[in-house]
Amino acid sequence: MDLSEKSFNRFVDLIYGALEQPESWRTLYEELCGAIGATSVHVLALDKQHGTLSYSDGANLLVQGELAYMQSYRFIDPRMPLVMEKPLLGWVHCHEVLDDEFVADDPFYQEFLLPHGRRYMSACKLVDNGEATVIFSTLSG
Repeated sequence: MDLSEKSFNRFVDLIYGALEQPESWRTLYEELCGAIGATSVHVLALDKQHGTLSYSDGANLLVQGELAYMQSYRFIDPRMPLVMEKPLLGWVHCHEVLDDEFVADDPFYQEFLLPHGRRYMSACKLVDNGEATVIFSTLSG
C-alpha cells in the first residue's frame, strides 16, 4: 500500500479530473485498487423508495456477479445491515464483525462471495437520505 504524499497528491488530481471528465472515474477506481491492494472498488446507490439498485460503477466488477447479487443474494447479504446502521461516513470492515467461523457457515459467502474471490469488504455511506443511500466499498480476497 502506497501512503506517500506523492500517491495522495496523485489521487487528489484523479478526483478533480474525474469531476471534470466523468469518464475518468474508472481510471481512479482502477488505480485505487492497485494502490490499496483491493480486488474491486464499487460505488453503488440504492433507491430507497423502490428498493432497487439505481447506480453501480467501479473497477473489476463481475457483471454476472452483480446481476446474481441483485436477483437473489442481496436479500441474504449479512454485510448490508452493518453498512446501513453505521452513521454517514462511518466505515464498516466486515472481518471485524463477521469472523471466519461465521463465513464458513454462511450461504452468502460460500455460494457467492468466496467463489468470486471477495471475502473482505470495507465500506462507508457517502450519502444517506430519504431517497437514496450511496455506498463506497472496496473488496478483496
